[in-house]
Amino acid sequence: MIGRPDGTWLIRGSFVPDEPTQEMRNFLRIRKQLVRERSSHVQRIQKTLEDANIKLDSVITDILGLSGHAS
Repeated sequence: MIGRPDGTWLIRGSFVPDEPTQEMRNFLRIRKQLVRERSSHVQRIQKTLEDANIKLDSVITDILGLSGHAS
């Protein structure tokens, strides 16, 4: 807050980043969301395979990775 000579107070203005910084923040926000969605889908696939008595995660590290596609 900023004090004024007449005894009143003002709230400081918000920081607004420049356009490239705003775009980068937006891209990073979207990437974070996509990474979360991908991991959710992988977990759903693993659960479906385990329900079918197929336990691949003890044999391969990433079921959608290179070793998963080779199996």
